[in-house]
This record gives sequence, C-alpha cells and structure tokens, in this order.
Amino acid sequence: MTDSSLPPQSIGIVLVHGIGEQRRFEHISDEVKRLVAALSAMPETKVSVEIRTTQDSEAGAENESWRAEGSAPVKIHVAQGSRRFCLSVHEVWWADLDDKDTLWNRLRFWFWGLGFWGVKKFDDSSLPGAQDMQAPEFPPFPWGGPRLREALVRARLWGFANVFLLSALTVNLLNAVLRGLRLGQIPGPDVFYQFVGDVKLYQDRGRSFQGPLTDLHDPRRVAIRRRVVQVLVDVYRANYDRWYVLAHSLGSVVAWNGLMETAHSLPNYLTQETHAALKSATPPILGPRRSGTARPVDDMRPARPVWITDDDEVLYRDVLFGKLRGFVTYGSPLDKFAFLWRAIVPINKDTSCWPPDFEWINVYDHTDPVASELTAFSFNAPAGSPQPVSYPYKASRVLLLSHLKYLDFDKRRGPDQFVSRLVDWMLDGHSKFAAPGPTDRCWYRSTSPAFGLVLRAPWWIAGAAVFAASLAWLGVPALVDLLSWVSGLGFLEGSRWSASVDEIQASVSMMPLWKRFVGVLGAAAAVVMVAGPVRRLVEAVLDR
Repeated sequence: MTDSSLPPQSIGIVLVHGIGEQRRFEHISDEVKRLVAALSAMPETKVSVEIRTTQDSEAGAENESWRAEGSAPVKIHVAQGSRRFCLSVHEVWWADLDDKDTLWNRLRFWFWGLGFWGVKKFDDSSLPGAQDMQAPEFPPFPWGGPRLREALVRARLWGFANVFLLSALTVNLLNAVLRGLRLGQIPGPDVFYQFVGDVKLYQDRGRSFQGPLTDLHDPRRVAIRRRVVQVLVDVYRANYDRWYVLAHSLGSVVAWNGLMETAHSLPNYLTQETHAALKSATPPILGPRRSGTARPVDDMRPARPVWITDDDEVLYRDVLFGKLRGFVTYGSPLDKFAFLWRAIVPINKDTSCWPPDFEWINVYDHTDPVASELTAFSFNAPAGSPQPVSYPYKASRVLLLSHLKYLDFDKRRGPDQFVSRLVDWMLDGHSKFAAPGPTDRCWYRSTSPAFGLVLRAPWWIAGAAVFAASLAWLGVPALVDLLSWVSGLGFLEGSRWSASVDEIQASVSMMPLWKRFVGVLGAAAAVVMVAGPVRRLVEAVLDR
C-alpha cells in the first residue's frame, strides 16, 4: 500500500484532436469528461478536476480564459484507496489552420473530394533526412498482387466519392426547403465532409506565402507538426513520472509525424525561447549528433531558424521520449495515408529512443470507415520500432457515428469498455494494456477486414439509395423548375434553349420515379468518373 502522505504519481496526457472544427479547448473538455466518467465509476475512487484559468480575458468574453502556456490547462486529481494520482492533460489544437470558407476554397474542396479516387500516390520524399526514414509497407495481398489491391482501394474510394456527392446534394436541397418553411436545418453527415476536408488540408502542397507566418512557404501540415512538437517538449519539461499520447482520427497522423520526426529536424520546430531553455536542460537534450553522417540544412522542412547556429545540432529523441509509456490511436486513418501518401507518414529508422515498456495501442470499429488495423506499420518495420497492437471495438453500430464514440462511457457496459480499460492502464503504469478476451461483449472477435466490409456495406448501399431517391423525388423537379425560370428570362424567351427546357420539363413530368432514380445514380457516377482523371492530370501538371 502507498502512503497517502507521499506526493501523487504524476501522469501526463497529450490529447490530439482529429477531424472537425473544434474551438480552442473544446476537444480537451469533451475527452476529459469521458475520462472522468470512467474514473468515477472505478471502485473506491474519488475524482476532482482543476482548470488553470486567468483573470485576464478579452473584453466582452462569454467564457473565462484557460491557460496552457508551458503547462497543462487541465488536471485530474484521483484518490483511489491509499493511492493518489495527478493526471495533467495537454492538448494539441490545430483546427484553426484549416482553409477559410470562401467560394474558391469550396470549389477546390469539391474537386478534391470527387476526384479522391484518382489521386496520385506520394511514395518518396526528397527532403534532407529522408534516408533516415522508412516508408510503411503492407503485407502481401491475400487475394492477388499489388495491382489488384490498388484497384480495389480505388474502387472503394470511387464509391465513397459517389456517396459523398449524393449526400451533400440531398442535405443541401432539404435544408433549402426547410429554410423556406422556416423550420430550421438538419445536420449534414459532418464526419463525412470534415474527414475529406481535413485530409485534403494535411496532404496539400505548399503554396508560397499561403501558410501561417511561421511556415509561409511550406504545406500547412508543417505548422500542425510544429504545434505537436511544442506540446511534446512541454510534457518532457514537466518531468512527469510517465506520459501518454492519445490521438483520435486524423490526429493520429499528426501525432505520428511528431513522434517520428528526425532528431536533426526537431530543433527547427522550437521557438527561440524554448530552444534557449532546452540548451541548459539536464540531462542534455540538445547537442551534436552522436552517430551517423552530417545532414545538410538546405531545403529542410521546416527551415533551420536563424537562432540555431550549429548546423549539426540535434534534439535527442531518447531523452525526449524517455518517460513516454504509450501511444493510443483510435479511429485512425494512418493506413489510408500509408497507401496513398506513405511519404507523409514514414517510420524513423532510429529505434533506440523507445523505452522498453512503451506500447502502441490501436482501437478501431468495423463500422468506422476511417479506421482499421494499421498492418502497414508492423509488416517489415525497422527492428525495435513501435508496432500497433490493434483491437476491434464496438463503439457504435451506426456507420460514421462510431467514429465519434470511442471514448464514450456507459455505465451499462461496465468495466469492459475501451475508456475504462484505458484509464485503468494509465493509472497502473506497470502492466500491459489489458487485451479483451473472447467473452468480452464490448469487443469484436473477428479482426478480418472482410467482416468489417460486410458490416459497412448495407449502410453505404442504404445511404446511397436514400440520397438518390430523395434527389429523384425532389431534386430533379427542382432543377427543371430552375432551368425553366432561367429560360423565361427576357433575353432567352422564345430561344432554342427555352424550347429545349420545355421538352425536358415535359419528359421529366412523365418519367416514373425509378427512372429518375437510375438517372441520378448515373449522373453522379459520371461526374465522379470524370473528376478522377482530371484531378490526376492537374497533379501531374503541378509536379512539373
């Protein structure tokens, strides 16, 4: 038994949000509520939450201001019998770096989303330090070679783009009707749109003077990584007994990049103030490389800042990650990046930095089309590199909704649920993450991707059918009425255009619903089919 007079065990938690439009501290607030619910349900456990606030605030502010500079904005104090813990929760927030809502950006978004299936793969990087990294690799495809795998993946992306188009048109049409009736609006399939938009953001090319001030000429993922590295350094400087990184959705790609960044590039992300503080740290965390050959600093991404005068300076990853106990990914699309843009998610060949008790836990739901088992990060990976231990979890039976429900706590599901296992593992600090058994009801027994496809397929088919039927019933007549209104304008009245619209209107009015339904599906498929090669052509031109 631990003497309650001793200081509590200090545990750091880094939360990295995924897709969405989270406001500052919104993700940390939601996830802490779920962690607290699971902690409070543990036997003989008391929980208190502390928030670092400040009296300084914006004039007219509706909420108090939280403080996160250099320390955790939220602390969870736990008393469990005679044991005491202090969980200090940090957040990596990057939602503000998304595209601004303009007409041009919306057009680019639609072009990108509809042509997603024709995207050019990004396999290799020419940046300095690329030779220190290894691209993730998938195991052999069980039903054929790599060409068949690529064909099947692109076919799935093609279907995804079709549903994406049909759902967007349907929701926008219904909302237009509801606004006219002053009945409000229905929420769109936000997970769908936000995932496409944020993936676009993270894989975009850099445009000169279009990025944030710190990274004007680089892709915005560089600015996102800068925030990750800054928080990782903050956690290191806090000197916790142990710490964990919990990354949801696209946040797992963001966190992975921070964990895998090369020792030579890591100092480039630091502010001048943080860099100066680390220069005097004990044990030393900044210094000359310990082995290997010198790397050039020209064309580094991000660029070497002027306050670093030693071109050979590195940040020692074994010191930075010395107390990192676990990396937890849930709802992760890392395998999608590994297939399409594997140069963005490489594996660092330097594996000496990982503590012997470090674990990577990956949780996915078969009904979540974003997530999967992440096999590309364990097959032929460098010896000693982190490899995910994946568990299929029943977050929700509903397609897409499961992506948002991984850390939800429900008393009726008991201690078997993911969030309960997670907090128990972090508090224990010595045992491995408790693997679910065959009788645990919150977890799937099958890990087969085919099983997941069987669960998702009815949702995709039903969704496409409902969206297409809605457009056939309401959308096609509305479009014909719009064309008729245009043809009735003074300068078009009596023209061939007007006569053609009248013929279309007469044909549609006599057309049975099922023919309209087939026509809608065919039109959507044609648009997506054209968007893929066009996008491939545009990318080829940009690469010249």
